[in-house]
Amino acid sequence: MFWNKEEKRFSWLFIILVVYSTIALVIFDLAWRHVQMSFLNLVAISMICWTLGAGAIYFKGR
Repeated sequence: MFWNKEEKRFSWLFIILVVYSTIALVIFDLAWRHVQMSFLNLVAISMICWTLGAGAIYFKGR
């Protein structure tokens, strides 16, 4: 899944998931600085959103 053996490089699905995770962390940091919410609630909401997004990317990429 993560390594393309024919072309000897990372698969596009892995690269897209890494970029998606990086963008999600930047958005989380921005929300943490600007939203008046407890940290644990923000983490829980962020993890749910990230899981749904990563799952959609994974199943679309298969």
